[in-house]
Order: sequence, then C-alpha cells, then structure tokens
Amino acid sequence: MTITEPVIFLSTILAGLLSSVIFPLANHLYLSKQAEPERKTGYIYSADLIGASIGAILPSLIFLPIFGVWYTLVFIVLMNLSVIILFQKPAQ
Repeated sequence: MTITEPVIFLSTILAGLLSSVIFPLANHLYLSKQAEPERKTGYIYSADLIGASIGAILPSLIFLPIFGVWYTLVFIVLMNLSVIILFQKPAQ
C-alpha cells in the first residue's frame, strides 16, 4: 500500500462530507428570504438532482480519463469548499 491510497481515501471522504453540507446550506440561504418557502423547496430539490446528474456524468466521462483520479478528486474538493465559503452567512 502506497501513501497515495490513504490520501485518496481521505479525499473521497472529505468530498462526500462537504457535498452533504451544500444542500441544507442552500435551503437555509434561499428559503430564509422567500415569502412561500414550501413552494420554493421544489426548485432547490430539482437543482440538486440536476447538479447530481451532471456531477455523476462529467467526472466519470470527462475528468477521470483526461486528468486522472487525483486531480479529479482535488478539483471536486476545491469546488465544494468554494461553494461553502462563498455562501456562508456573515457573522453578526
């Protein structure tokens, strides 16, 4: 077992954990400013499903063959971190 195997494993776990934060965060940010939050929840859910479909197809068909596993994982982790950082609520 080389050193890259545990790093890839931990990167995958980190990407999964960060991905699980995005949906509740988007719900909170979007619905806190809406008059009818129960109607708008469907929009967020449909955007999540479309994003999940694109996120499943793009890496497996384009990113992995071109860039390899390591750079694809790094890209996904950085993309998830950027979304979390950009959409955090400022401290009050």
